[in-house]
Amino acid sequence: QKLLQEFTKLKKHNSILKKAVIQEQQKTKTLEGKVAKSNQMIKELSEENDLLSFSNQSMTKRVAKLQSQLRSIQNKGSNDGGGWFSSGTKQELQKTKETLKVTRHELMVKIKENEQL
Repeated sequence: QKLLQEFTKLKKHNSILKKAVIQEQQKTKTLEGKVAKSNQMIKELSEENDLLSFSNQSMTKRVAKLQSQLRSIQNKGSNDGGGWFSSGTKQELQKTKETLKVTRHELMVKIKENEQL
C-alpha cells in the first residue's frame, strides 16, 4: 500500500516535471528565434552603417575638393581685380546686357505696332 502511494506520488511529480521541461523547451526555442532575428538585424544595420560611413567619407572629400576649388577661384579673381569674373568676362557680360536691352526695346516697339493694327 505504501509503495503504491509512493509510486502514485512520484508519477504525478514526474508528469509535472515533464510539463515544466516542455514549457522550458518552448521558451528556449522562442528566445533562440529572437536572438537569431536580433543578430540578423545587427548585421543589416552594421552593413548599412558601413555603407553610410563610406558615402559620408566620399562626400566629405568631395566637399573639401569643391571648397579648395572655390578658394582658388576666389583668390585668382581677387588677384585679377575682383570677383568671380575676369575683366574679359565682365566686358562680355556687359555687351550681352546691352544687346538684351536693345532687343527688349525693339520687341516692345513691335508689340505696340501690333496693338495699333
